[in-house]
Amino acid sequence: MSDVAPVSKRPRWLIPLIVVLTLGGMIGGYAIREGVRRSLLHKGGTGPVPRAVIYTSADDPVAREFVAMAKSILDVDVQIVGDTEATKSTGIAQRLIDEAAAPKADIWWSNEELATARLIKAGLLNEKELAVFAARARVIAYSTTRVKNPPRTLRDFVNPAHAGRIGMARPQFGTTRAQIAALVAIHGEAATEAWLNQLKAAKVRLYDGNSAVVRGIAHAEIDIGLTDTDDVWSARREKWPVEMLFESVDPQQPPIDAGTLGNGAIRDGLPSMGALRICNTAAMVKGAKDPAEQVAANAVLDLLRSKTFEITMAQSDSHTMPLDPELAAQFSQNQIENPWIVDAQRLLAADEAAQKLWEKVMGR
Repeated sequence: MSDVAPVSKRPRWLIPLIVVLTLGGMIGGYAIREGVRRSLLHKGGTGPVPRAVIYTSADDPVAREFVAMAKSILDVDVQIVGDTEATKSTGIAQRLIDEAAAPKADIWWSNEELATARLIKAGLLNEKELAVFAARARVIAYSTTRVKNPPRTLRDFVNPAHAGRIGMARPQFGTTRAQIAALVAIHGEAATEAWLNQLKAAKVRLYDGNSAVVRGIAHAEIDIGLTDTDDVWSARREKWPVEMLFESVDPQQPPIDAGTLGNGAIRDGLPSMGALRICNTAAMVKGAKDPAEQVAANAVLDLLRSKTFEITMAQSDSHTMPLDPELAAQFSQNQIENPWIVDAQRLLAADEAAQKLWEKVMGR
């Protein structure tokens, strides 16, 4: 007996999938899972449209675009649970941890890598299903009307000449947390502490999120700030006088062992490795689910990491950079100059020390 129901008995959410499979069998380079094609039939095709719950730190407009895409292509009811910018992935990750005994989420989608690495280590996500896609970068944003020679490195960012006019998001959350962890992971605790002391001396102003940093520049609260590429793209859309520079790469990198200064790191300042690349990540949440909804969640995850959605993100207001080289070539305007790639496991290993250093130096 065939395990595929006649068309008349197929659930209505399955039919668009069969059309997609027939027209090439792919969604942006990833096949929709065979389990979706087989459908589980929802008890003869009369069951409700399947649902998938995503916990995400992605910006709301991007998340809503994905919900619409999933509804159109998969006919799956995707429910998004997000967070405020102030806590971003850290807050929603804690919710997932709190619900570990009885997970309410099917899929975890973060707009950065560190929180995902922590959840994998905690055993809450299926690492085999990990998707990495759609990159942004940490950049130095500046006022085009008040800054003639913007800094190109983090060591220049803390130059006393900029004292009282620089800002960044609090590093307890999001991509700023990843950036401080990257400094510790690659340059060591001592070199990072020296830079943090310079940051404190420069009277850095702290904000609740990256978009607030850019807004602070536009409103003349500060002149220069650390933020993400998508936030500067938003400023451009608003026609604010804010631009960005990707951190430059030093011609020669002085070798610095973890926890030591080495080769005059204090004398020369923090080495510059380029613009820290920040990727979206997604994975299936572990835990028992209704079989039909598990199949639907699998399909949703495949769509989330598909080339189709990576193109959508590149075309969105976020202007992310596709990781697929062929796709990336189509979005040269989203190019990340001097990308500095730090493995998520190295970020995770350095995260605790980075947070302690921040508290030690900044006290907040």
